[in-house]
Amino acid sequence: MRLPEFPIQFNKWFTFFAGIVVSLVSGSQYLFPARTRYETNLIGTLCNLGSYAGAIPALVQDAFGPRITLLFGFVLVFSGYFLAYCVVAGFFTAPAVVVGLFFCIMGNGSSGSYVAVLSTNIKNFSYENRGKVVGILAAMFGICSAFFSFIYEYIFKYDLVHFFLFMSLFCGLSILLIGFPFVNEVKNKEPLLADKTTITTYDGDDVNVEVTIQTEKPREVYLNPFQMILTVDFWLLFILLFAGIGTGLVVINNMGNMVQSYRGEKHMTGILVIIFSVFNCIGRILFGYLSDKLKNYITRTGFLNITVLMMALSQYCWAFVTLPLFYPLVILTGISYGGVWCMSPAFITDRFGQKWFGVNSSLCNLASTAGSYTMATYLAAKIYTSNISQGGKNCYGPKCFQITYFITTVVNVVAFVFGLILMYRTRELYRNK
Repeated sequence: MRLPEFPIQFNKWFTFFAGIVVSLVSGSQYLFPARTRYETNLIGTLCNLGSYAGAIPALVQDAFGPRITLLFGFVLVFSGYFLAYCVVAGFFTAPAVVVGLFFCIMGNGSSGSYVAVLSTNIKNFSYENRGKVVGILAAMFGICSAFFSFIYEYIFKYDLVHFFLFMSLFCGLSILLIGFPFVNEVKNKEPLLADKTTITTYDGDDVNVEVTIQTEKPREVYLNPFQMILTVDFWLLFILLFAGIGTGLVVINNMGNMVQSYRGEKHMTGILVIIFSVFNCIGRILFGYLSDKLKNYITRTGFLNITVLMMALSQYCWAFVTLPLFYPLVILTGISYGGVWCMSPAFITDRFGQKWFGVNSSLCNLASTAGSYTMATYLAAKIYTSNISQGGKNCYGPKCFQITYFITTVVNVVAFVFGLILMYRTRELYRNK
């Protein structure tokens, strides 16, 4: 069941550019966990839970298509931001967990909208361009927090009340007015069989035989969610995402506390958020482009392993960081994090197919939620709290996060080993591509 078609159906380029706009307004949930000073981990985790556990909008996308999904996303994004606006404006009071649920609602709608445009554009473009398409859309999703951080600081001057009202209207209406009408699946006009090849043999001046060969294209595998979770490859990918994205979120969700623990200036957090977002964006475009350009030499699983290894290096460096090194390390972490984000949906489509991409990607992203809670919320908070001086409220110095980053380094190294197994198991998949 799908909504009636519009009288005018737009080609894949209209859908792609509409997808860029929707992606650009669908990543704003990363702006706030990095900024909140207290109860950061709870609100950040609930926000990430909404973003990564978008099973309901993913089911809507796979069952009904992008238009209903984008309507669904509009309602959730508008509602989440508007309810947060009501709290900060003083219309009613709410504890941190309730505010976190509002962000969870907003994150779920944002995730659903992003999945809708990502899934649709993956179907509209060929395998040869899949990395670039995913990379650009993922980059817009990643740069979103920098875009809105600039607006929050320099236009709204840290006025959270009016900023939340602006976000509810701007993000919601962008999804409704640009995503809803312009994002549609383009009918696949490619024949099931490849073009005919005609071979003519000659015997002197006379034609003897004409042979026509019709080569069938390799059929893509379509695994539903139940079939996917029974595969070894799913669990290997789960480990990679748990490590690569989960440990990246340790940095994102604790940025404010880390700056404070090293006695950095208050404005430094905002600058680091923008730098992270920019290089997160660059990482997504870079790995998307390289995965297409070098597809005959390095598989997408190979690139996924490279990003996890880079993340391991960044986590190890965070354990010994000094305040001036925050900037280059945020760049490295951003590129690594962006690379994982770009390569994972491309691999999910390659390995498990396009038909159930929405739900399949949502299930894979549960690894990110598990990694966020385990490491960014529980582990980092536990170690941070244990190092607070008796009678104090905050932790200061390298001890606050050093053990956390030693552990996350090991997690990424272990994940890299499992990634090598995944790369070996899928070598035939990419050889046949």
